Amino acid sequence: MSEAPAPTWLKVAAIGAVVAIAAWAAAEAPTVYGPANAAGQRDACAKLDCAIYPAPKGHPMSDHPTGKTPMKETEADKAVRDSAFRVTGAELRAFIERIERLAAEKKDLADQQKEVFAEAKGRGYDTKIIRRVIALRKREPDDIAEEEAVLEMYKEALGMA
Repeated sequence: MSEAPAPTWLKVAAIGAVVAIAAWAAAEAPTVYGPANAAGQRDACAKLDCAIYPAPKGHPMSDHPTGKTPMKETEADKAVRDSAFRVTGAELRAFIERIERLAAEKKDLADQQKEVFAEAKGRGYDTKIIRRVIALRKREPDDIAEEEAVLEMYKEALGMA
């Protein structure tokens, strides 16, 4: 059972809601600072209890929206953070070696393919046409027939037939 398309008024209302939310976010959300403005970024993070740039010790945080000082990172928090991003050297090395091995195999296959095309060219075959035949063999016969019919129709319309 297919669903009916959404009415136009609903689409307009949804777009209006998105625009309103974006306008509110632009007006109310804190400014996002780029890497060139680290001091401003530090200040914005301090206002948001951000763990990246916590407020310096003794900072009253009087301008903080909640009036709270930033949360301190506990040992349990550090352990979770460290284990979430820990990478084992052996596992990483295994992935990299597999990728390098596959890249080498891919290069070897490409070189072999070039040799076959060179041999065919040496025997007098047109490699451009061979490539087109290979591409056609990958497609469905119905798709090929439809494309050829449309091509013939266009050629007749242009007087090329």
